[in-house]
Amino acid sequence: MMNYLSGSNVSNKDEFKPEKVVADWLEAISKLYTYYGQMYTYINKEVVQQEQMRYDPYRDQCPVNQLVTLAITVRSELEKLHQDMDQLTKLKQPIIEKNYKKLADHTIIINQLNQHAQIRLHLVSVSAS
Repeated sequence: MMNYLSGSNVSNKDEFKPEKVVADWLEAISKLYTYYGQMYTYINKEVVQQEQMRYDPYRDQCPVNQLVTLAITVRSELEKLHQDMDQLTKLKQPIIEKNYKKLADHTIIINQLNQHAQIRLHLVSVSAS
């Protein structure tokens, strides 16, 4: 399985501006939603072609299994984000800088996933010949 994420300490900022952290997260998650939908659509199209025996594994420059692996990684990261944020809301404490740091860290990871998705989606649109 490919590792799309690099490093565990992805954020080195000492100071966070809550509005910027939330705005960056909203932008990143919006892009991720779009890319995830495009990957899902492409994967489903390839599965139908496989079932109809019209599948050519050499047609695109990105094998479908790489998109599937990335989609699984995206889903896993979203589940981690949900769990982390859910734990924070259960504490019923005011939102503090540590919480924004956690959201900023997730945003950086989401942006990395967005870059990989954008590259993979471009490669599936380019002929292998």
